Amino acid sequence: MRCSYYTIDDLRLGRDPRGVTGWRLSRFLSLADALEHYRSLPDSGVKAFGLTDGVHVLELVRHIPPQDEKAGMDVLASDYRAFPLWREVRAAAEAASACVSVLHIHDRPVPMAAYPR
Repeated sequence: MRCSYYTIDDLRLGRDPRGVTGWRLSRFLSLADALEHYRSLPDSGVKAFGLTDGVHVLELVRHIPPQDEKAGMDVLASDYRAFPLWREVRAAAEAASACVSVLHIHDRPVPMAAYPR
């Protein structure tokens, strides 16, 4: 399966089909380029990182911005091993491993209820 990677700059902005006021999605063929771009996005937003096979999408990382004087953090949004479609995809395993080491995050997903709304 051929995969590509994506980043979203700030999910709080909502989707704007014209791409003027909403969040922006960037696509990458290289895992390293995608992670570099993700790291360059401001930590003040709810940014996301994931991969796609062109049809299916797997969000791997989400940044929870600072709240109430607590530092923001990157967390695993999902575990690729829990999804039969992604379980055997080498790119998903490599991306998850890279996220844990490059972004210095725990290797267990955080429940969606913990994300800010």
